[in-house]
Amino acid sequence: MKQLLILVDTSRGPGRSFLSGVESYLRFNPSWDVLMPPPKYVCDSGLFPAKWCYQQNPDAMIVFGYYDIKNILSFNKPKVVMSLDNTAGSDAAALKADSKAIAQMASDYLFSLGHKRFGYCNCGNITWANERKTAFKEIIEQNGAELYSYNLLLSSSTKINRARKELSDWIYSLPKPISLLVCNDDIARIVLDACKLVSVSVPEEVSVLGVDNDSLICHLSRPALSSIELDFEGAGYRTLEHLDRIISGEETARVMNIEPVRIVTRQSTDMLAVEDSIVREALIFIRNNYQRKISVSDVTEHICFSRSALEKRFEAAIHRSVAGEITRLRIGMAKNKLLNSRLSVNLIASKFEFTNPQHFSRFFKNAVGITPDDFRKRYSKNNAAD
Repeated sequence: MKQLLILVDTSRGPGRSFLSGVESYLRFNPSWDVLMPPPKYVCDSGLFPAKWCYQQNPDAMIVFGYYDIKNILSFNKPKVVMSLDNTAGSDAAALKADSKAIAQMASDYLFSLGHKRFGYCNCGNITWANERKTAFKEIIEQNGAELYSYNLLLSSSTKINRARKELSDWIYSLPKPISLLVCNDDIARIVLDACKLVSVSVPEEVSVLGVDNDSLICHLSRPALSSIELDFEGAGYRTLEHLDRIISGEETARVMNIEPVRIVTRQSTDMLAVEDSIVREALIFIRNNYQRKISVSDVTEHICFSRSALEKRFEAAIHRSVAGEITRLRIGMAKNKLLNSRLSVNLIASKFEFTNPQHFSRFFKNAVGITPDDFRKRYSKNNAAD
């Protein structure tokens, strides 16, 4: 049996989700014996991890997380690497979160809440975090807004309390209300703590959106943190599938993107920031009724306003049409039901008052690019609802 060495940061949700995907692949393709290093507290620091890796002499290797991989990259075996700086080496396959897709999902969501001011909080000089900032900045500026940005430095030479105080001062100085995209959930939790230090209310004054949807981190935050869920489990499955094909000669090493799946909304963004009272009234009606088969006419009749005038106000306030907002909410709820329940596609279609399952499938595929069944197969973790 082939030997697979996996180095993964199991202290965080993304690493555990990635391993879950690896396990799913092995359940149906039991061709690998998995090796993992012993925990650091029982290891000689000089042994971990590079020397230990060489001693195992595996047939292939996966590195996922925050390991120092400089020595590991020279290991002359098939490998897939996801590192802080997105460096995998010329002979290795690379895992990379899709920064443009993350930024697009974040901006669409924050615009839909009516925000006009935007910020991004980075952490150090990490390549993937910088890429997210660049992609987010480009989208925000294309829509005529300015991006306020901050780089939180938490190196060993930085006093953590001082860094948090400086972050708090920056948050206090921002024009409000404002929405902040933060590079990941770990840093977003620090941002929430910094808001408390200067009595800035979340989400009333500052909305905070993280990335990774590390469920424990998000729920331990106060208020609970909204976050973009990435397909780490699918990445684990596809990584092992790709390694098998590399070894069999069917494929050569390539870059594999980790795609964002959805935004899990919690208290840190749970507020409309729309100043236009007409648009706000329409949005409230849509949010209270989107699970029914409502139309744009239903919205205009409820608020007693003309369709053409309302469409212009929607575009100005949230950069989306009235029908587009109804579709966005219906698709978001459909995704949640597909991922977090055992309801059949037929039953989900009926709950949204579609005339038949085929109509629902066409509606979903037009918006997402794949059918509801394919979406569930690709992204479902069989977890309890978040």
